[in-house]
Amino acid sequence: MIGANTGDPRVQRLLDQLELKYQIGGEGDFKVIFNIGDGRSQLGFISSKAYTLSTLEIREIYSFGYECDGPLPASVANILLRLNGHVKLGAWRVMRLASGRHLAAFAAQIAANTDAHTLRTTLVSVLKTADDLEKELSGDDIF
Repeated sequence: MIGANTGDPRVQRLLDQLELKYQIGGEGDFKVIFNIGDGRSQLGFISSKAYTLSTLEIREIYSFGYECDGPLPASVANILLRLNGHVKLGAWRVMRLASGRHLAAFAAQIAANTDAHTLRTTLVSVLKTADDLEKELSGDDIF
């Protein structure tokens, strides 16, 4: 069983193979920061918890692109819906924090037993997509 702060050894092995720096959070999720370019970086998360869907075992990779007090403004929600129609892998979703703040997160699901190339490709795609929205909406490099 995967304990707190240990993370899924399959993910850890792939991140080590890719020579990516990471931290393991309290629930065992992996936090990775990527240099996106143009002086920007982006924080991403790889879930240690895997879910089953029939015979598939999947995990999630996600990154934040927008944060606000209360629910998302309708204009931002509409942007996210429009963007969902143009991505090849993943989708935008809204996450509500206990504080009442809301985050727009871009998330993609991959096989829990994936290979290093697929993990890196998906991670880069998720982080770039989230950073693009962050840059467009705020111009800042918050996440």
